[in-house]
Amino acid sequence: MTMLLAHPWMPTALAALAALAAGLAGGVIYFRALRLNARLWLAGRGVALPLLLHAGRLLLAGGLFVLAAQAGAAALLAGFAGFLAARRLTVRPGTAEPEGVA
Repeated sequence: MTMLLAHPWMPTALAALAALAAGLAGGVIYFRALRLNARLWLAGRGVALPLLLHAGRLLLAGGLFVLAAQAGAAALLAGFAGFLAARRLTVRPGTAEPEGVA
């Protein structure tokens, strides 16, 4: 099975740009799901949904990095850079949300 990013007609720079965008989008989804996951654990309303969300986050991140790795080192590094940029955009250290905010 050939991947879209691995086609020979796609230059390395374009593959890296696509991986950067995918890493950014996937990272935003990952870290927002992490916030939701923490809220679910702290609410103590069961374990099934938090465990499924946790597994989904790991599968998302792993899948993105596997696809990027198939496109080459430049795409993998760009995807990881996008993922880290998403972390910087979505995770704010030292800020607490008011009680009851969902």
